[in-house]
Amino acid sequence: MSATPGTWYVDGTRRYLLNDAAQAALGSFTVILVPAGGLAQIPDGGGPYFLGGPIITDTRGVMLDSWSPTPQVEGTLTSTGVTLKNRSGRGHVTVSGLRIRTPQDTPAGPVFRVRTAMPVVVADGGTADIDLEFRALSPGPLTGVVEVDCDDAVASTIRVPLATSVLPVGGHAELALAPTALVLDSTRVGTTRAGEVSIANTRPPADRRQQAVTG
Repeated sequence: MSATPGTWYVDGTRRYLLNDAAQAALGSFTVILVPAGGLAQIPDGGGPYFLGGPIITDTRGVMLDSWSPTPQVEGTLTSTGVTLKNRSGRGHVTVSGLRIRTPQDTPAGPVFRVRTAMPVVVADGGTADIDLEFRALSPGPLTGVVEVDCDDAVASTIRVPLATSVLPVGGHAELALAPTALVLDSTRVGTTRAGEVSIANTRPPADRRQQAVTG
């Protein structure tokens, strides 16, 4: 039985987010495979369950079944992060790697780059914040998968889907300066000489944006 990240395993009472341990432990005829976006009856309506100790959480420690960083404007470079929690009860877990793969990754670099040095040791019951760089490229929905490698005895890899977006910049002002060079003739010490410079927004009115001139 195989599936892609975002798939649920449903055993009649609980739902388990896909990882290697879940696939091995729940790979029986009593398990329903529910693709991402699919539906299945879960009697207890329960929350997601992970097999293994490490999980991805929000800043309040609530487990996430999808990682959704704040959307950013195209062309920007910002900081974001992933919070990992170790709830194994078996001691510390060493995280050896974290990857975020998206269709917008290029040979020049990924959309998300990990800035935290690996490995990272997460104490039993503790959390660790992984610092990331978010390089927003093309506007539109941004999907992918977050993968975490660790030495947990039950699940050495955890995966959750990525769901966010890149916002378009919108129209820009186009400023024109006239004259392009300001030449002031020589003048005596203690006197003044004035000149004028005009600044105009030449963007067509239908697509014009205000632009502040600060100096």
